[in-house]
Amino acid sequence: MKPLRSCLLEFFICLLAISLSYSASPAEPCQKWVAKVVSAQGGVQALRADGKQWLPVKLYDTYCPGDRIRVLTRSRADIVLFNETSLRLDQNTTVTFSTPEEEKTSLIGLLRGAVHFFSRQRRSIRVVTPFVNGTVEGTEFYMEVKTDKTFLSIFEGQVIATNQAGEIRLTKGQSATATKDQPPVLQIVAHPRDAIQWTLYYPPILDHRPPDFQALSPTSWQASVQNSVESYREGNLEKAIGLLFEITEEVQNSRFFNYRASLLLSVGRVDEASSDIGKALQWAPMNSDALALQSIIAVAQNDKVKALDLAGRAVETNPQSSSARVALSYALQANFDLQGALNSLKESVKLAWRA
Repeated sequence: MKPLRSCLLEFFICLLAISLSYSASPAEPCQKWVAKVVSAQGGVQALRADGKQWLPVKLYDTYCPGDRIRVLTRSRADIVLFNETSLRLDQNTTVTFSTPEEEKTSLIGLLRGAVHFFSRQRRSIRVVTPFVNGTVEGTEFYMEVKTDKTFLSIFEGQVIATNQAGEIRLTKGQSATATKDQPPVLQIVAHPRDAIQWTLYYPPILDHRPPDFQALSPTSWQASVQNSVESYREGNLEKAIGLLFEITEEVQNSRFFNYRASLLLSVGRVDEASSDIGKALQWAPMNSDALALQSIIAVAQNDKVKALDLAGRAVETNPQSSSARVALSYALQANFDLQGALNSLKESVKLAWRA
């Protein structure tokens, strides 16, 4: 463990860096921007209207009509439009921004992928896709463009979905699908919000270091994971995840799957993360970190009882695990036991200092 003096020095350096990042305003390529990046996790790139090369986005970059943003595999991004509407972009999504049709009406081209639209106030948005165009008056809805169809679901507000073959009006709780040369039709969806699980925030609870994966040889999978951990700690999440999926060896190690699951959760890939957690439990049936990760998923999905049960099992399995205590703290917060949550977090800090 680092000396306290060193930790304090790093802490104040971080504070200074944060202060500078907020004081430095990003260069605006146009006088009146239409979109701003407020979060980018993984590989997120932009192509300017007058550019020829896709470049990585930076936090608080602003974009103009004609610009495009694309989100790569196992990545996601949050965009704020000029009218204060938030766009959450899923992996493998490409959007283009156009000149607003009216002063407060945003015009978005969804070329492929999925977008979750959210606003605290009713906003006007027009979304153009290859199979249907949507004129929306609402606060929350979801659209997904696949190779052969467009799917949309309305959580709050209403939308008129139109193409050359016809149109349909949707209201809260309704969904529809549109295909080429066919009018949009209603689609019954039992749990429409399941489609946006990738937008949830899954709090990080595991702390890995390169020595945790001591390489047996320069070509072993441990070496790749060490490089991944180093990249993650340097802030390069895209590279950190990419290195893990380049491993071709058959891995039979619970710590590896827990680490990969934690990175997948950080970009919203809950299904892939759950699969890895299952593999971790396969090799270590009562693995505390795996149970703690499952508890965090339950917290994010608002399954309070399950979250508390899993966190309790994680602590019971390994009472010396600070990660398990952090997971328990989140679970207790979700169940409105704030004093218990605080006590669990204090215990986590004590355990971390002893490590």
